[in-house]
Amino acid sequence: MRCVLPFISMTTAQRGSAVLNGAGIQHRIVGIDASLTRRGCSYGIEIACVNSDSAERVLKRARIRYGDLLTL
Repeated sequence: MRCVLPFISMTTAQRGSAVLNGAGIQHRIVGIDASLTRRGCSYGIEIACVNSDSAERVLKRARIRYGDLLTL
């Protein structure tokens, strides 16, 4: 099982990636099917599900917007 935080654009996903790198959270940017998200996001950051709470806190603190967490 993998957890993905969706982003509306590659640029936003890259900004999120930089913030997660700074926090030491392992991740990777992935393409996702836009039909899986409410806002049509087609990029995501895949993280270990055990790190999802930490990743969300870090992104919120940095004011980087993302969609609902996907569990795939």
